[in-house]
Order: sequence, then C-alpha cells, then structure tokens
Amino acid sequence: MVYPRWTWCAEACPASELLGVVSHRVQGASMLTVAGLFNEFAQALAFPSYFGHNWDAFEECYRDAEWFGNETAAELIIDDADLVLSKGGTSDLDTFLSILNGGVERPERDDQFVVKLLSRTPFPPHAWTALIPSLRVD
Repeated sequence: MVYPRWTWCAEACPASELLGVVSHRVQGASMLTVAGLFNEFAQALAFPSYFGHNWDAFEECYRDAEWFGNETAAELIIDDADLVLSKGGTSDLDTFLSILNGGVERPERDDQFVVKLLSRTPFPPHAWTALIPSLRVD
C-alpha cells in the first residue's frame, strides 16, 4: 500500500511539472453530495464502466489505482476542498476521507502519492484535521 501525504493549500495548488508524476484534479464544487462525488471521481480518475456508485465500489476503484497508470508518483488535487460533501452528512465525509487516507494498492513500495487540497479558507475545517492528523497546511 502507498499512503498519501496531505497538504491544505490556501493559495494556488498547481499540478506537479515533474516527469513521472500523473496528476488528477477534481472539483469540490461538483462534489457537494455523495452522488456528485462519485460522478466527479469516476470521470476524473476514469473509473471502469462497472463502477457501482456506492462507497464499496468507490473504495475498490480508488484503491486499485488503475488511474495511477505506469507512473511511480501521483497527485490528486481537490479544488474547493471545503465544499466537498458540504450538503451531505458528516458520516459521508468521514467515509470519504477514510477511504482516501487508507492508501492505494501499488506493487512498488517506493511509489509516492500526494493529495493537495485547495480552498479559499486558510485553514482546514475541524472535520478534516480530526480525520487526517498528518494534514499539513501550506
């Protein structure tokens, strides 16, 4: 398993320009609800057509890391992260963050994975910091 390093960005979070890094960007404004989150991730990470639009299927497609491609490093940028599941319950946010924080299955242990959270707020909401103690604020 490769576990993500988390960064909260109050300014711009540009995609990496390093060679060998695959970058995916999702929009928090499109993920206000669970259905929106599933649609945004399915499109951005090119989940397979059999993706079932439920938490178990989301976890399976996310963790198998097909979206990582053949690269040894990946980054996931979530724009407007403070809006993610803002019209849902806290249990949905807990589930979502637990899945992301659980890592991805990669054959190489030295692969790297970064999650960048972009927001207009300078500090992450308490719900995020409570679930991701390693969340770094840049």
